[in-house]
Amino acid sequence: MEDVRSRLFNLVFASTFLFALVSCGENSANTQKRGDLIAASDYGESWPYLDKHEYAVLDCENLTKRGITRPVATIQFDVQKFALNGAANSFGGLPFADDKIDEKSLNDGSITNKKLQLQIEQMKAQTDLLDRALAICED
Repeated sequence: MEDVRSRLFNLVFASTFLFALVSCGENSANTQKRGDLIAASDYGESWPYLDKHEYAVLDCENLTKRGITRPVATIQFDVQKFALNGAANSFGGLPFADDKIDEKSLNDGSITNKKLQLQIEQMKAQTDLLDRALAICED
């Protein structure tokens, strides 16, 4: 299991590194920060994304366009990168990560306290992930 985790970490790290190199060449006013590897298992049932996404990389880039700088917070699964905040969506042109949230437990037509509690926990996890990504821009 550790070997698989190590290989996945290396793949994600290499992808993030290559993205950093490419994006630095696009706009010299951009400041690329390091990525933060996270595991779904750290969040348990409150992990707000599809079960197939066991690992992700949180990142933040202070992107400057037309003299305005905004923190672009992202989450990356494999090679697909998604927006965690409005700046990443509108300023960075990325789709929102919550477009891929697993709603399997909420779509069977019945609403229970357990399902509502799970949804609340998933929203808290999303907020935590956004806060962790934005902290990278503040470093």
